[in-house]
This record gives sequence, C-alpha cells and structure tokens, in this order.
Amino acid sequence: MRGFLIMTAGILSRDKNTIPVMGAVSSLTDLVPRSLQYDDTTRGLTVHIVGDDSPALPTGINGAPATIGTTAVEMTFTGTTKVIAIKSASTNTGLIWFGPAGVTNTGANAYGELTADSAVEIELNDASSPIYCISDTATQKVYKAALT
Repeated sequence: MRGFLIMTAGILSRDKNTIPVMGAVSSLTDLVPRSLQYDDTTRGLTVHIVGDDSPALPTGINGAPATIGTTAVEMTFTGTTKVIAIKSASTNTGLIWFGPAGVTNTGANAYGELTADSAVEIELNDASSPIYCISDTATQKVYKAALT
C-alpha cells in the first residue's frame, strides 16, 4: 500500500507537509490494515509489525538418479519436500514428461516436458500430490533432488 503521511506545516525541511510512505499488510498474520502513526513531539513514526511471514528455510536435501522409460515412475523423496528439482540427463535421446499419476508417454496430462539437459524446479510441500516422470523412449535418465 502506498500513501502520503500528512503532517503539520513547518516541521519538515523547506516546510513540506507531505512525504511519501510505504505500508503493508501481512497476508499471513495480520489482515487488518494498520495506519502509520506520527508523533509531532518526537517527529517519529510508529510502524506496527506483526509476526514473521518469512517461510521456513529448508534444512535438508536428498535425491538420486532415476531411470525413466515408457511407464510412469513416481519421483519419491525422504521427508516433507519444500522444493523439488528434476533434471534430464544430457545423454537422453527422448522426451521426458512430468505430471500427475495419469501422465502418458505421449505427453497427455503432463505439466511440462524436459528435453536432454533441461531441468524444472517445482515448489511442492504436499506429499498427497506426487510427481511422475515418463518418456517416449526406454532407458532415459533424470536426476531428482528435494529440499526438505
């Protein structure tokens, strides 16, 4: 939210009575907009800060290579994932599709595709929504990693 703070004339340099200010509302902890409060005596602002909206940082990493063929393979990880990455090997000759359990080796239902030496990063913290990989060619390779 951007606005202007209106103050009594004569208290700022060159007698300006408005200055631009920035304010925000935390979407996670405080849904009520809070005004900035100006004190004429101290010429200071009071800003209300509620909570800490910063996401929890990952504390671990795990992963491994996986062989992908014409049957979908679930990308499994240890722990609760925050971010997963899937990279297609540079030696792959076929396409790799990633998506839900119903993804096919022609790309139907896929979220996206990987060509040789390409990668995707997905924020995923829901173990009930697994990601699968499948290829149009047998014996392809991906490297999978997860931040947990």
